[in-house]
Amino acid sequence: TRMASMTGFPRNVLVIKFSSVGDIIHALPAVSALREHWPHARITWMVKQHMAALLEGNPDLDEVWAIDFSLRFWPGLIRKLRARSYDLVVDFQGLFRSGLVSWMSGAATRVGFIHAREGAPIFYTDQVDLPNMAGVSWRLGPMHAVDRNFALVRHLGADPTRGIWHFPDAAADRAMIGSLLQTAGMREKDCLVAIAPWS
Repeated sequence: TRMASMTGFPRNVLVIKFSSVGDIIHALPAVSALREHWPHARITWMVKQHMAALLEGNPDLDEVWAIDFSLRFWPGLIRKLRARSYDLVVDFQGLFRSGLVSWMSGAATRVGFIHAREGAPIFYTDQVDLPNMAGVSWRLGPMHAVDRNFALVRHLGADPTRGIWHFPDAAADRAMIGSLLQTAGMREKDCLVAIAPWS
């Protein structure tokens, strides 16, 4: 495992998790743990434009950087990354493109999985090993994505148990759900069980 120790506390943190819906949700408590660990750091999450709504209003973030990965996007990205002066990048995505973005940021500390795909680890200063990146650990069984993400923030000294799941809370969504439940005959004291068998 290649590791570079970060001096002091980061002022400006970039979190990378471009997509998809489930992957972004699985990273939420890890980023929350980072916020708990560094309450005064500025935390930006880079995400694909069509996924940005999942992060709007998240109290753990100072900014949601919604990006377009078309070819015309790349020339301006390097300038914008450098201008923002990130001192820490945490790459939860673990692909060549996310590793490249972390390196282009110029951040002194870039953290990702040692077993990330597509050669992404060559861009990291800190490569975090996992007991179960390949799928099955003789001791732990299959490792869940949430636990893998916790390994990255634990490497940075954050306590994963302090992480909280912050989901978007739109009044229109609450009203729609309330209407559906009322139509279904649900009462306030009833217990609701949700099942998603195909996910």
